[in-house]
Amino acid sequence: MSEQIHAQLVRQRLKLSAHARLRGEERLGGGGDVEVLVDFVPERIAAGEYRVSYRVGIRGRPGALGRSTLAIRVRPVFKLQVDILDMPTIAIASEPYRATFQIGNYSNTELTVGFGAQSSGESKLEPAAGSMTLAAGEVRPVEVTIKPPAITESTRDEISLTATAAAPGMEAPLTDTAKRIVETLPRVTGKEKP
Repeated sequence: MSEQIHAQLVRQRLKLSAHARLRGEERLGGGGDVEVLVDFVPERIAAGEYRVSYRVGIRGRPGALGRSTLAIRVRPVFKLQVDILDMPTIAIASEPYRATFQIGNYSNTELTVGFGAQSSGESKLEPAAGSMTLAAGEVRPVEVTIKPPAITESTRDEISLTATAAAPGMEAPLTDTAKRIVETLPRVTGKEKP
């Protein structure tokens, strides 16, 4: 087992009484505490194969009563999430503004994520699309610049970012969207219309 993987395992000590049941009806005699050392696989560990071992011994007596090593396969679990970190609710026509989204890979395996930004109106978005590779548990911001069109009346524009990912072992691609409606107001010049 590599040092990096071993460092991710958690060692737990369990104290049992001398008469604790170990296997079926077998009991330990002769007094003393039983110490069980077990390496557990943490809840959010990356998908893969790990070796988990345990050792049973009696304090005060040299040598272990028993030990075993098991191979454990952690299966991939897939979760993708898109959130809005910052976006105004009001914008001015023809004045660019920024929206910051966050794409999170809450899977236990690496994902390549494609994303696309959209406007329900005629706003121009930059970047309109892109892709990134996210490690297990990694979260990364995506900043989008939005330029609303020139308008003469207030309009509502739904700005959204959709992220999609596919990986071996997935039944269907993962998709998530975050969106907000931004009210776009016409630019006021301060001059009266003739």
